[in-house]
Amino acid sequence: IITMSTLPFNYKYEPEIIEDICGNNDIFKQITDSFYSDKSYNFIIMGDNGIGKTIYANILKNKLQKININLVEYLNMSDIRGLNIIISKITNFLNKKITNCSIKQLVILDDIDKITTKAQYSIRILIEEFQYKCNFLLICNSVNNIIDIIQHRCELIALKKLEISQITDSLKHICKLEKLDYSDDILNTLAYIGDGDIRISINCLQQLSAIPTNLC
Repeated sequence: IITMSTLPFNYKYEPEIIEDICGNNDIFKQITDSFYSDKSYNFIIMGDNGIGKTIYANILKNKLQKININLVEYLNMSDIRGLNIIISKITNFLNKKITNCSIKQLVILDDIDKITTKAQYSIRILIEEFQYKCNFLLICNSVNNIIDIIQHRCELIALKKLEISQITDSLKHICKLEKLDYSDDILNTLAYIGDGDIRISINCLQQLSAIPTNLC
């Protein structure tokens, strides 16, 4: 039985608002504000693993769906197999009618750099065809795997690598909520182990917390 006490820390303490994301808050807020206008904005967010890209996408999705459930379509390209399925999901979403709402629909494509060049060309066509009613947010680790014509139609946002102090602060917050004893040296070491990927550092913290001794 999975309870709050047995949940992995990465799920249990996953941020629910932009302000709680570790790092790059100002960038995420600026992107969000752009989507609340009636203008056309297409972004490519690029950054290392564990830097908050997907967490931000889910927060943004939930935020906009509170206004209208049909405002956002989130697709993780790593979870979908087949070009026809990808295109069908996007076109079905974009053909939905939105009334009494000045905000454009938003398609979020996570791991866009994981799909084939052929699939990317098909998505480029959709970006052009539906630009009058929809914005696109594309998420990737490396922009080098995205075709130039998509890059030219989007604003590239390179997220900053998380600092050791930022990760350490997040680990301290979890320790306090979990009532774990800790030392700054231990938490700094866990942050270094993650090397910018906060998920790795949090996983290490949870493994360490299972040892029947104080962290200090």
